[in-house]
Amino acid sequence: MKELTASERYQFLTLYLRDFHEAMRTAVLVKRRSTRELRAILLQYLVVAYARPFSGNRSATGQFHRLQSEAVPNGYQTMHDLLIKQRNGFFAHTDLNAYLPTVIPWTHAGERTELMLMYSCPKSEQLPGGHLKFPQSWPGQTPPADVRGTG
Repeated sequence: MKELTASERYQFLTLYLRDFHEAMRTAVLVKRRSTRELRAILLQYLVVAYARPFSGNRSATGQFHRLQSEAVPNGYQTMHDLLIKQRNGFFAHTDLNAYLPTVIPWTHAGERTELMLMYSCPKSEQLPGGHLKFPQSWPGQTPPADVRGTG
């Protein structure tokens, strides 16, 4: 398969920059919104926008391109890994090993009427939604403890 041209690489990197800007703008919106439902939707979009450059992207000729995780600044790898895992398991796909579903019978008035699916994600894998704090530092600086990926 032929390699990407310099122009195609430039186009991808420029679009990736746009994706990161979308994620940052969404982070600002998350901080401003008070309803839990809206924060959940915005967080989902933030994760998808952030992860886009690291997923398989195609050029006009079908060539694949993605940023490698080595592009993530030192100190942010744990948070990066968590965001990519959330994107891949919950937001872009429906992976059973992410949801850990359990089917249980639901009885009403003593009769088994239907099955109910219960699911959750392990506490250690949850995004820190309602109390998510965003770094006040930029790449090259040490990130605050609350954004190092500990939920």
